[in-house]
Amino acid sequence: MGRDKSTLLDIAKVARAILTCMQGLQKEQSPGDIKTQSTVLYHLIVIGKAGSGIALATAVERGVGI
Repeated sequence: MGRDKSTLLDIAKVARAILTCMQGLQKEQSPGDIKTQSTVLYHLIVIGKAGSGIALATAVERGVGI
């Protein structure tokens, strides 16, 4: 379970990076420049990959087939 905790901390760090990129934008606004869009998309992909690793590790640990 230690690896899962480390992964969750990494996910939280990446989520904070997204919030920093989006800071100052209104809820209705989308990031206008391509750099910001690309950065946010990349970070979301990282979160998705990390999250799937936790799900797979947990399933294997519990003997659940995926």
